[in-house]
Amino acid sequence: MLPVLRYPEADSRMFPTREDAAWLLLGFLVFSIAWGLAILALRAAISPVRLGVVAPVAILLVLSAGILEFSLRRLHIQLTGRRLSPWPFGLVSMTTLAIAVSPTTMTEAALRVGLNGRVVMTVIYSVLVADVIALTILLI
Repeated sequence: MLPVLRYPEADSRMFPTREDAAWLLLGFLVFSIAWGLAILALRAAISPVRLGVVAPVAILLVLSAGILEFSLRRLHIQLTGRRLSPWPFGLVSMTTLAIAVSPTTMTEAALRVGLNGRVVMTVIYSVLVADVIALTILLI
């Protein structure tokens, strides 16, 4: 069993509060699960497009993208010290996105919340890899 590492109570550069770390983890987890559901719904609705299947999943995708965008904007403010213009004019930089998706950031966020960083990182990356595999299968 992996040891549970505790995050020191000192201030974190990226996550000054546990809420910031929780939003990032929630954003990635909800977004990756929503993409997986969207791929499965598209696969189920391939022959005749069924609005009853696709519409709820599309709404879930938009809401999950909003949660992820909110968490990335909070991280961007912590990293750069600058607020972004309101959406859709202010977009999170690719640098912030690359930092957010890195294993180190995911682990630090999980530890800041009080969870095992390796386990949380593995779960989120596993869902993302499953999404890529499902999308590849759908496109073949």
